[in-house]
Parts: sequence; C-alpha cells; structure tokens
Amino acid sequence: MNHGLLLAIAPAGLPRREEIGIDWLVLAVTLGVALAIGIGMGLAPAIRTARSDIASVLREKSPSRIGGGIRGALVLAQLTLSMMLLAGTGLLLGSFVKLTRVDPGFDPNHVLNMQVTASRATYASGQPVADIYRRYIEAIRALPGVVSVAASGAPPLSAGTNQSSLSFPTSPANTGQREHDQILVDDAPHTPGFLATMGIALVAGQDFDASHNDSTANVVVIDDVLAKRFFPNSSAIGHAAVIDGDTLRIIGVARHVRMYSFEDEGRVQLWIPHARLPFRGMVITVRTSGDPLALAADVRRAIHSVDPQQAIAQIDTMDDVVRSSFSQRRLVLVLVGMFATAALLLVGLGIYGITASSVAQRTRELGIRIALGADRSRVLWSVVGQPTRLVAVGLVLGLAGTWAVGRLAEKLLFGVSATDPAILVSVSLVLLGVGIVASYVPARRATRVDPMVALRSD
Repeated sequence: MNHGLLLAIAPAGLPRREEIGIDWLVLAVTLGVALAIGIGMGLAPAIRTARSDIASVLREKSPSRIGGGIRGALVLAQLTLSMMLLAGTGLLLGSFVKLTRVDPGFDPNHVLNMQVTASRATYASGQPVADIYRRYIEAIRALPGVVSVAASGAPPLSAGTNQSSLSFPTSPANTGQREHDQILVDDAPHTPGFLATMGIALVAGQDFDASHNDSTANVVVIDDVLAKRFFPNSSAIGHAAVIDGDTLRIIGVARHVRMYSFEDEGRVQLWIPHARLPFRGMVITVRTSGDPLALAADVRRAIHSVDPQQAIAQIDTMDDVVRSSFSQRRLVLVLVGMFATAALLLVGLGIYGITASSVAQRTRELGIRIALGADRSRVLWSVVGQPTRLVAVGLVLGLAGTWAVGRLAEKLLFGVSATDPAILVSVSLVLLGVGIVASYVPARRATRVDPMVALRSD
C-alpha cells in the first residue's frame, strides 16, 4: 500500500520518519473489529424480528421505541465525540494562528544559511579560525544580489548556544544576593554585521565592527530583557558585564530572539565577537535581494574560492527553518482535523438517517395534518425539531467533555485556553449547522407529501 500521503504530512524532523508505513496486522485487526460490529448491529434487529409474532409486526404502525432509542443514543454519542474533536481542532487551530503571529525577534525573509566547520588540520585554534571566516564573508559579500553577510555560532531557532554565568557589577538593580545578581544566560559568538543580516533590531548602542575582529575585543552585546532587568532606568551601554569571570564592556543592546522555538521565549541572551570566542562550527548567514536559494550555488563557489576543501554541511533558508519549527504542531492539527472531519460527516449521516426514518414512518400523520390545513412550515419545523434537540444535547455533553479533558491538552495549546469561549462557540455553531442541514433535507420532503397518497398508504 502506498504510504506517500503519510510521509507528505509528516514533518522532516520527525523521529524514525523513514519507517512510517502501513502495519498490516493493525489494519487487519481494525477491519476485523469493524466487520464484527457491523454484523452485530445487523443481527440484533434480525433476531428480534425473528422472535416476534409476524401478525403483530405487520400491524405495527409506529417505530419501535427500543430501536429508536438505540439509534438516538448512538447518534448522541457521535455528537458528543464529534463536538470534542471539533473543539480540539478549533483550539489547536487557534494555537497555531497565535503562534504564527509571535514576533521571533528577527526577520527570516530573504535569508540563506550555510553550516560550515573550519578544519582542525588546516586552521589552528584562535585567530586563524576567525580569519578564515572573515575571508569567506568578504568573498560572499562581493557577489551580486548579496545585501549583507555574517556568521554566527547560534542563529535563531538553532538551540546551539552556550550557557554562561553573568553578572553586572555596576547594575543599580543589584541586591547583594548572588542568586539575584548572578544569572545563567545563553551566549554565542558572531561576526560583525550579524544582527543587521539576521534582521535583529538594535535597541541601543552598536553591533560589532571591524575593530572587534581580534581576540582582544573585550566587548559584548546584550538583549533588551537583560537591559530592562538590570538597568531599568538607565542605559546599559558602557557598563561592565562579567561572563564566567571575564569582564567585558557592553556596547549594544539588541532585541531578544526566540532561540529554541516560537513557543519558548528561552533564556536571556548575549553575543560575543567571534574573534574572542572562535567557534569552528559556524552558520554563515546571507541576506539577499531576491530568492535566497537562487544564490546558494554562487555562495558555495565563493567559499570554495577561498578554500576548495571546505565542506558545507547544510544549506537552508530561514523561512524553511521557521516552517520546520511549526511542523510538529501542523502534523497534530492535520491529524486531529481529519478525525474531526470524519466524525462530522458521520454525525451528518446519522442525523439524516434518523430524520429520514422518522419522515417515512410519519407519512400518514404528516399527510393528515397537511390535509387538515396545517401550515407546511410548521410541519417542517416539527420534523426538524427532534434532531435539533438531539444536537443541542450532544453539544452540551461535548462541551462538558471538552471542559473535563481540557487540562490534559493544555500543554498542546499556545496563547489560548482549553475553554476559550470564542472557539467553543464557533465550533458549536458549525456542529449545529451540520445538524440542521442534515435534518432539513428529509424534513423538506415531508412538506411535499400528497395528503391523498398519505391517506391511502395504510
């Protein structure tokens, strides 16, 4: 069986994605259970009829209360479960929309990333590593279509930062208590111009420049969360920052960036010049004037013009990175939405079946009412009323079930409550609309009954 559809909706980073397929044993068991239930549901009325007196069955003019009650209970169960699935889909969709509106602190448009690692055999630690990256950047900057280029040890959404101890000796917010004044931060190196290349706004001061391209660059850029916490009523520029015992001078304050995911704000952050912290593994970031992937081959050639042996591990765009960060949420949303759609279809069929059966069994009654002058619209709504009440009960039970299990699903939600009234009201209206439409179609036929035909149907 072709399982391409399963792979199409599975995110690229899903563990063991290549092993996704159809388990024939599970499929066989599922089909067996479905077949057994179908046979059981068909045999029950057959057995009941076989045990009944044939004369009484022939004289029966109204539907069996037991059979009608079972049908109603089954449809009510469908309605309840459908409401819960629809509510789950609505809440996940609301979370997804909220997530896409989060400001990540950077601009992913027109940005190309290339992961590069400077060879240990070719470049000794320290300044030679910083120098080769400087040469790569200069070669790429000369390409047509390149707006700016820089490199970072941990671009946004990479979760590749270090963690360091940080304190500000001259902060007016210090209390003298170490647990308050000294905190753990994410830190990473980058080359001059990285903030502008990645679209990370400077709040105050400046980014690194060419004068900070050696190992004596004792400067640092911190994020605005740190600045607001430790320098709430004054500028952080020029103050000292002690990072793992080294004292650096703050020259800039930049926007906080989502380093791990859109859901997680992450730790507070700071950036150190690459020449001072010469990581071998860096991500070269290129901001382009057009399609970033169109320049990928040229950027690769520019790097190889400096070092033909330099390996490039991965090439992608920041737009792809952002989309990938949503992939697992998108997968859950698609799967739950598929189940909810199937449940909604079954509910519609169930309500249609109940209403159509009721109309068939009440043909004589409806014909007499119309013959006696009953308004056809009243006849219509008298037929629609019963399934509509059933839908209303199912909505109430479904909302109660959603509320009961809502706390278990809180961890899957972002920016919305498990009992968000706007979402729950919206999905309730969808289910109610499906119920009304499904019952209206056969009920409409009831208003077209010819009274004479109905009276002769006995």
